[in-house]
Amino acid sequence: ILPVPVISALSFISFNYLRGYNRYPGEFVSISNNSGITGLSSTSLRGKDKAILSLESVLFSPYRVFGFRFAFFTGLDLGIIQDENEKLFDSMMYSGINLGVRIRNDQLVFDTFVIKLAFYPGRPSGAHAENFIIDHVPGLRFIDFFPDKPDVVDYQ
Repeated sequence: ILPVPVISALSFISFNYLRGYNRYPGEFVSISNNSGITGLSSTSLRGKDKAILSLESVLFSPYRVFGFRFAFFTGLDLGIIQDENEKLFDSMMYSGINLGVRIRNDQLVFDTFVIKLAFYPGRPSGAHAENFIIDHVPGLRFIDFFPDKPDVVDYQ
């Protein structure tokens, strides 16, 4: 009898809400690229408040090819940006849907490689979208595993 390979999976959920108080004139937040919806960038994705919901599911392959391990993933980023004269949940929602693979070899010095295909339904006109992304993921460096209480932070 041959052993059955074990396939493991994880799912991640992240929600971020940012509201600014006592901001300087001309200050804004964005949901472009690393500030919200990865791979989508536009100057129209700016405002005074934002809410971002990110969902990701990862399936870890039990197989190795020449020492390389593979993790297949799919994700969804949803973002709302509030303009000056509207309510946050009356604003238009923008999204990014992605599918890809992370490739890692623990015996090599470079980071994890990421190959990702992305689709952005309802993107604003004039927005720049990266539909095919090749990137890397730096190694994780945990300071501690204890969550902090909610706090007021500097506006970013």
